[in-house]
Amino acid sequence: MSLTGSFDDQGRPFMEGSLYLPEQGISVSLSFLVDTGSDKTLLLPSGTAKLGIDFDRLGGARGRMGGVGGAIRYALTPARLRFFGSSIYTYELEIAVAEPERRQSPVDALLGRDILERWYLHYERRSRLLRAENISADEIRVLPDDAG
Repeated sequence: MSLTGSFDDQGRPFMEGSLYLPEQGISVSLSFLVDTGSDKTLLLPSGTAKLGIDFDRLGGARGRMGGVGGAIRYALTPARLRFFGSSIYTYELEIAVAEPERRQSPVDALLGRDILERWYLHYERRSRLLRAENISADEIRVLPDDAG
């Protein structure tokens, strides 16, 4: 059972998923940039702003993290991620939510190693192949076969 990703026009790998933030009551479909350099799955400042997340209401630990784009403030918050293939794979975790910024970015979220280490990832940019095989999930719901 596998999940299929895609590449944008710049060759960046993305996986489509569903994000639920119980503290904020937000549930949304989102494109996650696959980022093996990110320790945690992260909602970037532009994503936080687009989703209207009240950063000051987030109750988790806070800190600063740095990356290629510079340093950002973040708060950790409980989240549920779901990815859809022939099954629905659900992951319960804490994600980092960056303090919002008005500046727009083409990327709203990073899919970090907290999820990627639970997958076998097959990445082949030249043939535009991005596929993930689940190793472990918190819940797996097999979808009915439509070939009936």
